[in-house]
Amino acid sequence: MEYETFPVYKLALELIDEITVICKRVSSRDYLFIKDQIMRASSSIVLNIAEGAGKWTKKDKINFYRMSRGSAYECRAALDLFVKYRLLDV
Repeated sequence: MEYETFPVYKLALELIDEITVICKRVSSRDYLFIKDQIMRASSSIVLNIAEGAGKWTKKDKINFYRMSRGSAYECRAALDLFVKYRLLDV
């Protein structure tokens, strides 16, 4: 598939690997909602890149790539929460 050659797609897959490692380190059940959210958001990055690549119009492609970007920001915010709650050291 075309999107599998995109550097950003490969980076998004690497991000999922890193987030999985981080989430395994966070053992507190009180913060499962953040772990769940960051796993969904990181998956959305990958899925929206792939879906955008499959669209025919430039407008549709841009829309999915923007959603992917938004999910990347969401991941960053979740990582900030991990740090704020002292669940992750920087």
